[in-house]
Amino acid sequence: MTVEDQMAAELAKQYVPEGIEKVEPIIEKVEPVIEKVAPIVEKVEPVIEKVEPIVEKVEPIIEKVESVIAKSFEEELKERSKGKYNKWEDLETDLTPKEVFANEKIKKLNDFAAKGIDVTSREFLELQSIDFNNIKGKDQLIFEKWKRGPEGKDLSDTTIMHEINKKYNVAEWVDKEDSELTADDNANIEKMFRDANESKDWLNKYKDERTLEKAEDPKVLQALADEEKANLANWEKYVDSDLVNKITKFTTPITNKEGKVTDEFNFDISDQDRIEYGKVMKGLPIDTNVFFEQFIQRGENGKVVRDDVAPFIMMLKAKNYDKAVAKAYSDGAAKEAIRIEKESKNTNFVASEAESQPKTHSNVHDAQAEAVGKMKI
Repeated sequence: MTVEDQMAAELAKQYVPEGIEKVEPIIEKVEPVIEKVAPIVEKVEPVIEKVEPIVEKVEPIIEKVESVIAKSFEEELKERSKGKYNKWEDLETDLTPKEVFANEKIKKLNDFAAKGIDVTSREFLELQSIDFNNIKGKDQLIFEKWKRGPEGKDLSDTTIMHEINKKYNVAEWVDKEDSELTADDNANIEKMFRDANESKDWLNKYKDERTLEKAEDPKVLQALADEEKANLANWEKYVDSDLVNKITKFTTPITNKEGKVTDEFNFDISDQDRIEYGKVMKGLPIDTNVFFEQFIQRGENGKVVRDDVAPFIMMLKAKNYDKAVAKAYSDGAAKEAIRIEKESKNTNFVASEAESQPKTHSNVHDAQAEAVGKMKI
């Protein structure tokens, strides 16, 4: 080996990476492949030159598409709707057809009906105005609960009250003084008070679920309560001053066939009757049932019996009172005229004692007055 060869070998060790001997065989294998690929590259290069301008135009579009894809659906929805919709549920709700109601009350009625509540029933309508907190009778609170709950299903009001009286054995203690009450009586009273309080809570919840308008604000409730209290006080004053103390008699004008007033009938009303019905009038704004209590009787066994005929007859009598008075007056005058006529034409006419004693009058007016006085209204 010459000196030049030795120097070249030394330089090769310093500047040529190790393992070059291993690479050389690989290069020998790759070179034939390159020779085959070169012609293909020569053909592809012109195509690439034509594609490059198209790629330059497409790249901005791809960038925009990629930016859209990178956004979440909610972000895109919010951006495109300018903040109106933040999620799909908002858009879906807006696109869902809505039921249109004339007002909020109609909507509530529809909601109640959807829950199976009969909004056309008398019970539902009464429920809107009744205040269970103002009902004082313990048996009445239990009755109101039973009437609406499973305990009174398909039962009449009379039967419900009968069952309540039987459950608490009311007949045994209702008329007793406190000193006369037995241990059983006190236990039944205590149970009734407990169940009455539970019934009140149940009734208020029941009403709350079926009320069209609710006054939730305590201040509003207090204002309404104060107003109701003031109105009730004014009503009681009115009943005393303008009804009980002023309406002291009935006055009925008496007319003839031509319609001309010829007389009048006056009937004095007792203080007892005016005071009694004054109490009824005072209680009507609180509970309309106070009027019907006069037609309810309790038997010895505690059974409640309601007379439905009596209030109907009372209304008919009130409606026909003036007509009845006028007829009684007319009948009295006619009978007295007949008596006078018979006495003047038949000197042998003698009326029976039963007939003659109460019906002999000095004039027609007295006969009319007596006829009206005997009239039963």
